[in-house]
Amino acid sequence: MIGCGGLLHRAARDGAETTVVVVATDDEERTVELKEACRVLGVANVEVLFGPMPFIDDLDDSRIVSAIDDALARHAPRLVLVPSQAGYHQEHRRVAGLAVSATRPGGGRTFGHAPQSVWYYEAPADVSSPTGAWSPTLYVTLDDVDVAAKCDAMLAHASQVRPYPSERSTEALRSLAVLRGCQVGAAFAEAYAPRRQVF
Repeated sequence: MIGCGGLLHRAARDGAETTVVVVATDDEERTVELKEACRVLGVANVEVLFGPMPFIDDLDDSRIVSAIDDALARHAPRLVLVPSQAGYHQEHRRVAGLAVSATRPGGGRTFGHAPQSVWYYEAPADVSSPTGAWSPTLYVTLDDVDVAAKCDAMLAHASQVRPYPSERSTEALRSLAVLRGCQVGAAFAEAYAPRRQVF
């Protein structure tokens, strides 16, 4: 939600049903924080596929893809948001790749649901990440209430918040929303890179 919290809040305000699926959380504290952050954003459904567990590395790829396949079948989303593969965080990059596999056309291993659209989202640290180029081509404009909710959701993840100038600060979230907004002539925005987009 550090990357797509504004869009989640805007979608909920517009009456859309939103769902957050997390592959794993470290411990029960993180799960409680996740659910509170989702509540702040107006997310209707929250699901943790595995956990609490200390390391996602303890799961093999096929188990993760199968679990994501099952979540897609349960929720049947039209749009799926996944972390950028250009980011610093190795677990986020791994999950992004596995989520893309699960959302492939044809509906995954059981020929279930394949969403129309899959977008990568960015976190503040992705902007300067050495792991790959981040080139967003799609922008979602946000209102001040969306950015405020995104910052409040970050604060709900109390164990993950760091003081400015960390990218895990609310100042960083707001600054990136301002920068992306300036790039498209809006007060605030979030940037995305579509992996697949069907109209």
